[in-house]
Amino acid sequence: MKFLFVNQTFYPDPSATAQYLTDVAVELAESGHDVTVLTSARGYVDPYDSYESEQEFHRVKIKRVWAPYIKSKLRFFRFINAVSLNFSFALWLLFAPRFDKVVALTSPPLVAFVARFIGWRPNTNFVYWIMDLNPDQAIAAKWMRKNGIAARTLEWALKLVLRQSDQVIVLDESMKERIRSRGVPEDKISILSLWMDNERLKPISREDNPFREKYDLEDKFVVMYSGNMSLCHPLDTILDAARLMRPDSNLKFVFIGAGERLREVEAYRKKYKLENIICLPHQPRSELKYSLSAGDLHVVTLGEEFVGVVHPSKVYGILAVERPAVLIGPSKSPIGRVFQEHPGMRQVDHGDLSTLISTIEETRNAIESLESEIHARAETTAKEFGKEQRMKEFLSILCTKPTKPDKPSANDF
Repeated sequence: MKFLFVNQTFYPDPSATAQYLTDVAVELAESGHDVTVLTSARGYVDPYDSYESEQEFHRVKIKRVWAPYIKSKLRFFRFINAVSLNFSFALWLLFAPRFDKVVALTSPPLVAFVARFIGWRPNTNFVYWIMDLNPDQAIAAKWMRKNGIAARTLEWALKLVLRQSDQVIVLDESMKERIRSRGVPEDKISILSLWMDNERLKPISREDNPFREKYDLEDKFVVMYSGNMSLCHPLDTILDAARLMRPDSNLKFVFIGAGERLREVEAYRKKYKLENIICLPHQPRSELKYSLSAGDLHVVTLGEEFVGVVHPSKVYGILAVERPAVLIGPSKSPIGRVFQEHPGMRQVDHGDLSTLISTIEETRNAIESLESEIHARAETTAKEFGKEQRMKEFLSILCTKPTKPDKPSANDF
């Protein structure tokens, strides 16, 4: 079959979405399918990074388009950047050949709308793989008013794309419920959780880890947040813990990644002169086994209002390197259930500073026994969230030809 994937990021970009899409595209290509990925020529973390316009990676044909970029913190200009990239995607899709399946993800916003209505050809199936849900995310982040024109426009576009999708892939049960509430039939929705890359990610011992040596962490207990620091992931509680625990010279708080909240971390560190906080950029995929293994206790956060809107992918990397973790966020959520069901994982409510500090201390005092418990469960965890099993599930869905969706009507527009 001929597949086209459309998304803002792909290999070699270090963003999580790029890594997951790369895994699926490569698996399809190496299984004998003809796979093309349409993506941006600009980096996601640093838009001034640029990639080749055309490239082949493990039999996947990569087509990258250029779009103007305005550097600004103002959301209006970020909106303009998204429109520019979608316009470039639309131009490419307008003259593209027919594919058997077009699979669109969710970055930038409205990319699925563009892919469905400009990339579609007769006898082409369309799959919507939802990594984050808009306008729900924008409303929860207070970027948009729920009943404002922008939110209503995104809601209209979302419902239209959902109605005209042959298949919809979501990340968890809460996200599925949000999609079902838009009138999407149950049999059109598949839940496929993200996975741990247990081919690349292996636990590295503290003694053999060059990352700990490079950043002078050899004799420290490292509390680590590694991943996207978006508004979906509040960091107030962990920052307050770092401030209160700064007299402990053997404790370091390491933040790896980028996003809107990175500025908050840097401003907080500067305001309180916290030498126990280290900020580092996204690590290349080839280095993740070292950086993630350097964490003694990992931190995952999720805002209450973002349940079913996003799904923190960082937990699967943590599981792969067999390290303890704490969730600062709702226990009654899909990610909360992952923490409840696996050893070495704790949950703390936002603002519950005393429990978080106790969790850090208890983990430090019992680190060896906790890691032994996690390792004893590693084989079962790999079967549950391993890449091999998830790839089989993806191929089963993507290589099945579904029934046709409803034809667009005048009322849709």
